[in-house]
Amino acid sequence: MSFILEPVYVATVLCLLVAFSEWLSRRKFFSYLGSALIVILAAAVLANLRLLPSSQNAPALYDGVFNYLAPLAIFFLLLDVKIKYLREAGLPMQPMFVIGAVGTMIQAFPCHC
Repeated sequence: MSFILEPVYVATVLCLLVAFSEWLSRRKFFSYLGSALIVILAAAVLANLRLLPSSQNAPALYDGVFNYLAPLAIFFLLLDVKIKYLREAGLPMQPMFVIGAVGTMIQAFPCHC
């Protein structure tokens, strides 16, 4: 079962999960979830089925994914926000968005202390 730790296998499965979630998010029922949530849920299911490594036996590839790709993906998700809809959402949503955006910016510049 050590093949699931191979970087090529893990990268292929993750890329296929992203493509599958993009396709699935265009369907009526799954469009409410969004592709980001679908890929997270699908990866969790595959990790529980032991088809993807979990955090206990994480390969080195996961370091690159979580250090570079995940923050970049969050940045691209923030670019898609329509400020007009955020204004219409009202006061409770606006501070939460600002806190999330500031947290993302802080995470994007790691401290090497």
